[in-house]
Amino acid sequence: MATSLPRILVLGGVGMIGRNFVKYCVDNDLCSYIRVADKSMPEISYFSQRHKAAFASDIVEYVQADLTRDAHVDRAFKADTGPYDYVFNLAGETKCGQAESVYSSKVRTAPLP
Repeated sequence: MATSLPRILVLGGVGMIGRNFVKYCVDNDLCSYIRVADKSMPEISYFSQRHKAAFASDIVEYVQADLTRDAHVDRAFKADTGPYDYVFNLAGETKCGQAESVYSSKVRTAPLP
């Protein structure tokens, strides 16, 4: 049975913004499939019971990926079950007041085709 609900990839989906976005999508039946890619693991990220339940949903798949590494980005985007309709980039450093090198190390550039 085909579904008209989108398949999404959430980069940085374990952080505060990402986990709430994933929970919102699950709670409101907005997606047929959600792949979350983040370097942090949900099991050690101080999730509330509600966030744990959202990530335990049959439509959510987690893949550990350090998005500053090319091979990990490829792994995050690899979908055995088909392409994504939308990609949400919620990855990034949210702590302020750190050294410039911390922020610079989080930036990845890709060449234009």
